[in-house]
Amino acid sequence: MPKRPLIPDAVRQRMRELLTAQRSTTDIPVEAPTRERPSPVEEAVNLITKYEGFRPEAYRDAVGRMTIGYGQATPDIKRGMRTTEPEARAFVEERVREDSANFARRGIPTNPGALSAAYNLGRGNLGKYGILSALRQGDYEEAAKILETATKAKGKTLRGLTRRRQEEAQRIREGQPVKQKIIGLP
Repeated sequence: MPKRPLIPDAVRQRMRELLTAQRSTTDIPVEAPTRERPSPVEEAVNLITKYEGFRPEAYRDAVGRMTIGYGQATPDIKRGMRTTEPEARAFVEERVREDSANFARRGIPTNPGALSAAYNLGRGNLGKYGILSALRQGDYEEAAKILETATKAKGKTLRGLTRRRQEEAQRIREGQPVKQKIIGLP
């Protein structure tokens, strides 16, 4: 049986760096919440891994993009690539930290539902839908309503995506934003 190509060395090296890094450059100091619950980033990672599911070998997702791990759909994913669960989880964690930092820079409260949706829909699509604008204005109900409409892939409503959007919308409605301070920014 021929060996299938693995993830390119450069990508594997970056994943290895993420796994061994003490602190990411996108880590944001967050004031400790007074409630006993995971941070918004941790909650978002848990939502993402719950709904994406782990697949070690590259596959085509519902819209036909090559995808691997926990829904990683970057242009460098090719048929036959493989990854491990720790590598895939490190990718999700890094991506969510980046999105969280981007939200903070733009004055958008960090919210696990919105971070999960950003991972799944793509960074730019939350803005196109109007979700980021609603969050920036503090209108969590409107952001949640808009998000609940994003349940189709190639024109078909997907049951799993509908469940995911309902849970993400509920997290947004809970209005659990955590104000963040970014080092070096006013």
